[in-house]
Amino acid sequence: VPDSFQAIPYLRIKGNKGTGKSTILSILKNIVKSPYLVSNVSTAALIRITNAGSQTLMLDEAENLSTRGSSNDMIFEILNSGYKKDGMVSRVYGGKLIEYSTFGPKIIACINELSATTEDRTIIIETNPDSTGKDIVPFQDTLEQRKELESLRYNLLCHTPSLIEDIRAELGNNKNFPDIKNRNRERWLPLLLIVKILCG
Repeated sequence: VPDSFQAIPYLRIKGNKGTGKSTILSILKNIVKSPYLVSNVSTAALIRITNAGSQTLMLDEAENLSTRGSSNDMIFEILNSGYKKDGMVSRVYGGKLIEYSTFGPKIIACINELSATTEDRTIIIETNPDSTGKDIVPFQDTLEQRKELESLRYNLLCHTPSLIEDIRAELGNNKNFPDIKNRNRERWLPLLLIVKILCG
């Protein structure tokens, strides 16, 4: 589905410590395509993950990136370019220029704000500490819960081919969401278009 769009937003899970950010990642790991869940990732590893092209990068504890100074510049360069289909970074190794693709779905969980440029590429979900006392079944990664998530993932995969066809047809309709423009359109069009298709 992401390859159907020229740009896709990142999902950013924002909240204080202990409000369920890592739990949400654990749930999504059982649903998304080819998940790659990491924390405290190195630049070299991140390049290889994104260049693979078919994985969903799930970055936990991303607040650690802001504490390691300029060594993270390359990581933010990857994140800032990877929302676009033609996003890439270039590096010279052994006198040769090598280009790496950075495009692909990404889910980022952290406490604090990311850089303004990276934030501008995200759709934010804030975890709510007030929900802890409500009647919510906790996710404990049990066999039964994993089976439920696997069933959901299977159903999503079964509908993916027809969804892609509908998306491509709708992308040719310039009347879709005309009031949403520029960066907001890049960020919200994929989600709004999918909701329109699924909800009729």
